[in-house]
Amino acid sequence: MATSCAACGSELMVPGKLSADQNLTFVPANPKFLASGSKVHIQVNACAMCGHVQLACDPEELAAKAEPPETPNPTAPGSSETESAE
Repeated sequence: MATSCAACGSELMVPGKLSADQNLTFVPANPKFLASGSKVHIQVNACAMCGHVQLACDPEELAAKAEPPETPNPTAPGSSETESAE
């Protein structure tokens, strides 16, 4: 989790959680498992100086529960490399 505020740069970050009926979780659009087993816990920090709220998740937990995103193919039709060659 970031140690400083992305909005103002302050290092006065207060950890906490967003209030909900259950723990706030992120469900990947491309889970490796059934939806109930693919939830990724969200970490929340708020800046004590400007009030900016930052959300993050553990990248290792995310990688374990979500299929990796497709990487763009630079030679695919419509890519900038292909268009510039025409």
